[in-house]
Amino acid sequence: MKIINWHLFSNQTIEIKNNVVITGENGTGKSTLLDALQYILTAGKAKFNSAANDSGKRNVEGYIRGKLGREGKEYLRTGDVVSYIVLEYFDETTKRSQLLGVILELSKSNIKKELFFQVLDQKIKDNLFIKGSHVYNRNEFKRFLTSKKIQANYADKKSAVPGLFRQALGVSKKYFELIPRALAFKPINQVYNFIFDFLLNEDPVKIDDLRNNIRAYRNLGNILKDQQNRLEALEKIDTFYQSYQKLNVTLKNYQDAKDYIYIDSLYYQRDIVEKVILKSELIVNDLKQLLVTTKKEVEKLQKEVVSLENILDSNEGYRLKKQLENDLENKHSQLDQLTIKYNDYVNKLTQETTILKQLRIKESFINNITSNNYDSEYLNENLFEIKNDLVAKRADFSEKRIILKQELNNIQTKQHELVDQHNLLSSNRFYYRKEITELINVLRKQLNNYYQKKIDIKPLCEYLEITDES
Repeated sequence: MKIINWHLFSNQTIEIKNNVVITGENGTGKSTLLDALQYILTAGKAKFNSAANDSGKRNVEGYIRGKLGREGKEYLRTGDVVSYIVLEYFDETTKRSQLLGVILELSKSNIKKELFFQVLDQKIKDNLFIKGSHVYNRNEFKRFLTSKKIQANYADKKSAVPGLFRQALGVSKKYFELIPRALAFKPINQVYNFIFDFLLNEDPVKIDDLRNNIRAYRNLGNILKDQQNRLEALEKIDTFYQSYQKLNVTLKNYQDAKDYIYIDSLYYQRDIVEKVILKSELIVNDLKQLLVTTKKEVEKLQKEVVSLENILDSNEGYRLKKQLENDLENKHSQLDQLTIKYNDYVNKLTQETTILKQLRIKESFINNITSNNYDSEYLNENLFEIKNDLVAKRADFSEKRIILKQELNNIQTKQHELVDQHNLLSSNRFYYRKEITELINVLRKQLNNYYQKKIDIKPLCEYLEITDES
C-alpha cells in the first residue's frame, strides 16, 4: 500500500503480507491508514472513522490538505495538492501483480477531482507517481504510463469504479457493502441479518439438490483430478518428445555440419596435394634434364681422366714421383707418432725430477736433466740407482710411520685421561685411579640396564670427612 499526501503521510509505502496488526498511540495515524484503505475499496463512498482525540468529523479535503487543527496553522498543505492511495495485489495462481488506486486533486479553491485506475503487471514504485519532488496529476500520470507502454484501465466516473474493481478482483456486488462493515470500529448487532444479507445466497436452498450437487461436484473433482494427472503425464511425455525431437534435429544438424566440414576439408587437402604434385612434377622434369646433362658431362670427364691416366702411366718419372710421395707420407706419419711418444716421455721425466729434487736425490742427475741432457746410457745408469734409493727410503719411512703412529695413540690416550681429570675437577669431584674409574663405569652401565634409569655411582670414600689432620 502506498499513500502520498494523505493527512500526515507525505510519501509512505506499507508492506501488507499475511496477517498485519496496526498498533500505536492516539494520533499516530491508525485511523488515517484505515480510512485510506476504506476510501479506495469502497470506490470513494467511505464513512471515515473519528479518532479518539478528534472531536470533529473527518473528510477527504482534510486528509488531502493534512488538517492539523492548530492555531496559526490549520493545514499542512496549501494550494494545489495531488494525493495518491494505491494498493498492490499479487495473484498466487498467475504470479502477476496489479495496482488499484485513486488520484485525488484538490485545487486552491477546494475543487476536488479524482481518478480511479487499474495498472496491470506492475508493482508499487515511486517513479510511477513522482518525479523528483513533483507528484504527477491525473493527466501527467496517464501520459507517463502511455509513454512507458504500461497497460492501464481508468474510471472517470464513480459509477464505473465498482465494475472496474469487480473485474480486477473477481468479487460480487455485495463486496462494496461488506467492506465498510469489515473496516468499521463498531460491533455487528444483527449477526443473523448480516449472515443472510452478506454471506448466504439470496436464492432458497434445496437440501436434496445441494446434496446431489455436492456429490456430483466431488465426482467431478475426482474425475478432474484424474484427468489432471493424465494431462500432467501427457505433458511430461510431450515435453520429453519435444526435447527428443529438438535433440534429433540438433544432432542431424551437427552431423550435417560435421560431414560438410569434413568434405570441405577433403576438397581443400585435394587442392593442396594437386598443387604439390604439379610443382613436384615440374621439379622432377627439371632434375631429369639436369641428370641427363650431368651424366653426359661425367662420362666425358671420365673419358678424359682415363686418357690422362694412360698418358701419365706411360711416363716413368710420374710413376717414380707418385711412389716417392706415398713413401714420404708414411714417414711423416711415423715421425708424428714418435714425436708424441718422445714428448710424453720428457713430461714424465720432468715430473719425476721434480719429485727427486724435493727428496734431494741425485742432484747432479737433476741438473743434467734440467739442461736437456737426455743421453740414454747415462739415463739408464742413474735411473737404476735412483730406484734402489727410493726403495730404501720407502722402507725407512714405513718404520718411522709405525713408530710415530704408536706415539700418537699413547698421546691421545693420555689426553683423554687428562680431559677426564679436568672434567672431574671442574665439577668438584675427586679423581680416581684408572681401575676405580673403570669399575664405576661398569657398575653404572649394569645398574642403568637393570633399573632402566640413570644411576649415579659414587665411591664411599668420597663422603668420608677427615677432621683429625694429625
